[in-house]
Amino acid sequence: MALLEFFHRFTSHQISDIKKREEQIGDKKSVGEMSPIIRLRMQGTKHLVAFDKSEIPELLVFFTQIHNQNFDVLIYIFDIFETCILYKKLAFKLANFNILKDLVNLCD
Repeated sequence: MALLEFFHRFTSHQISDIKKREEQIGDKKSVGEMSPIIRLRMQGTKHLVAFDKSEIPELLVFFTQIHNQNFDVLIYIFDIFETCILYKKLAFKLANFNILKDLVNLCD
């Protein structure tokens, strides 16, 4: 669990700051300026980019299949995925892993 907690903190690093900046800017963006949330979506953070370049997303998808009855583990993993999908490249990667089917199967 400690490793999953680390991954969660790692992937969510700077996300709350970006959300606060977005709220502070509001409608005050200059013409052509990209909002912090859009920049996050397109460019990610250095942590999300590093996470994307690693094999950890694949490993976590594999863990969802192995630990499909351990809800404590699954909650951590899906919290990590929730942060990852804020970055477009990771969202596409997770979509290609068909992770939604694993989430749906948990409801059975």
